Amino acid sequence: MSGPVLNAGILEGQVAIVSGGGSGIGRATVLELVRLGATVVTCGRRLEPIEETAAMVEPGKVDAVVCDIREEDQVEALVDGALERHGRIDILVNNAGGQFLCPAEDITPKGFRTVVRLNLEGTWLMTHAVATKAFIPSGRGGRVVSVTLTPRNGIYGMAHSSAARAGVESLMKVLAVEWARFNINLMCVAPGVVDTD
Repeated sequence: MSGPVLNAGILEGQVAIVSGGGSGIGRATVLELVRLGATVVTCGRRLEPIEETAAMVEPGKVDAVVCDIREEDQVEALVDGALERHGRIDILVNNAGGQFLCPAEDITPKGFRTVVRLNLEGTWLMTHAVATKAFIPSGRGGRVVSVTLTPRNGIYGMAHSSAARAGVESLMKVLAVEWARFNINLMCVAPGVVDTD
């Protein structure tokens, strides 16, 4: 049974930021948001994949911006640039992330730290910047969707990512309570295995 089909144009005039929009779930999210009428700013660490995504829709609907979400100054510049170009941000999709399969005993401190910084700290930096620069000052609030995974049952070879993603889930729950007064809605989406390139 499929879910509801949203009407094209339902997000007309709204602006979304999607991290990790160069492939997979991120690319599909960018394309769907554009279909629904939003203007999208998508970011990634490499320009080519996000430019490919932008080329899949009519010109002017997607801005492709290089940004490493682990770097605070790059995140701030991304959000400031989106506000300067579009005057508002209504939706944030935290999709960027990464991990590698590895038995827990073989994960190095550097490997663990890298995955946690990308998946948890990067999500925090993006969410905090958009909330404090756009959602709260506008008085309109906004929506945050963080793409994660479901670590409740344990996934072999994913100790680093499962820890980070559980942190993201808990972070979204706390912020949903704290930022309800600003009309900011936050949630996690935890898809299963997705067949992508």
